[in-house]
Amino acid sequence: TTCDAGRYCPKEATSADEKERMFLCPAGLLCQPGLARIPSAEYDACPRGSYCPMGVESPIECIPGTYNAIPGRSSLTECLTCTKGYYCSVSGAVNVTAQCDPGFYCPTGSTTSTQEPCPAGYHRSLPGAEGMDHCSVCPRGYFCPEGTAKPVACTRGYYCPTGTDIPVPCPIGTFGNTTNLRSRQECAGCTAGYFCDGLGLSRPTGLCDPGYYCTSNAFTSAPPGLPTGGLCPKGGYCPPGSTLPTACAEGTYNNFTGGSTQQDCTACTPGYYCSGSNLPYPTDKCSPGYYCTGGASLPTQFRTPAGHFTEAGAGAPEQCPLGTFNPLPAQGKCTI
Repeated sequence: TTCDAGRYCPKEATSADEKERMFLCPAGLLCQPGLARIPSAEYDACPRGSYCPMGVESPIECIPGTYNAIPGRSSLTECLTCTKGYYCSVSGAVNVTAQCDPGFYCPTGSTTSTQEPCPAGYHRSLPGAEGMDHCSVCPRGYFCPEGTAKPVACTRGYYCPTGTDIPVPCPIGTFGNTTNLRSRQECAGCTAGYFCDGLGLSRPTGLCDPGYYCTSNAFTSAPPGLPTGGLCPKGGYCPPGSTLPTACAEGTYNNFTGGSTQQDCTACTPGYYCSGSNLPYPTDKCSPGYYCTGGASLPTQFRTPAGHFTEAGAGAPEQCPLGTFNPLPAQGKCTI
C-alpha cells in the first residue's frame, strides 16, 4: 500500500505499525504520499505561509494577522505577527499584504487596511500609520470625521476651529458666505436691511419687514430695538429692506410709528408749517399776516391780501369787519 501523507516508509518492508509509530513526518516537514526516504529540510520543508506539526497530512495556513516568509515552520507560534503600519488580510500569507490606508492606523496583527480609524477631529493623509499618535489634529477651517484621510473644507454657513469633527453653525444674526471659516468671528453680521433668523445660514433669510429697519446682525424681520434695528419711528417711514428710516419730506410729518410708505407722511396741517424733514408733528403756527392752507414748509406760505387780516395759525384770510379797513397786505389786524 502507498505510504500515507504525513508518514514516510524508508524500508523495503515497512509495516503499518512502524509507519504510525516510528515514521511520522517530523515537525516542520511535509511528507507527500509514497515517500520512500527519510524526509529532509532541503526537499520536504513545510511551505511558506504555513506550518506543519508532526505527522500532519497537509500544511496548515497561518491565520489572518500573521504571515510566514520562511519554510519549515512547525507551529502557529512561528507565524510572524503582522508588522505595525501594515495589515495581513489573507490566510497563508508569505508577507504583509500592504500598508494601512490613509485615515487609519494598523497596530501589530492587523487584518484589514482600515483596522483602526483616526479618531474624530484627527486625520492622516499618508498610508502606513502605526498608531493613533501618527494621526494629526484637524486644522482650522476644516473638519475631520472619524477615519479622515484628507480634511474636509468647512461648508458655507459654518465655521471649524482646530480639531473639530463637525462644523459649527454660524449663530442667528450672522451668516457665512464662504468656505473654510475658522472661528465665530469670521461669520458675517447680517447685512443691513436684511435679517438672518436661522443657524448655519449661507446668506441672509430675507428683507426686513415694512415698518421696520434693520441696521446689522438682525435676527428677525421685525427687530425689537437697537442695536439690530427697530420699529420705524415717528417722522419717517420704512419700506421693506430699510437700513434706516426714510425722513418724511419737507412740508409733511408723521405722528405715528411703523410707517412703511411715503403715504404714511401727512401734509402739514392748515394753519401750521413743517420746516425741515423727519418731523413727528408740525413745527409751529403760521405767522400773523400770512395763512397756510396745508403742506406749508414756511410760516409765510401765502400773504394775506389788503382788506383782510390773519392771526397766527390762520388757515385762510378773514375780511376786515365793519368799521375797519386795511390798505396793506400781510397784516395781522385791521385799522379802526
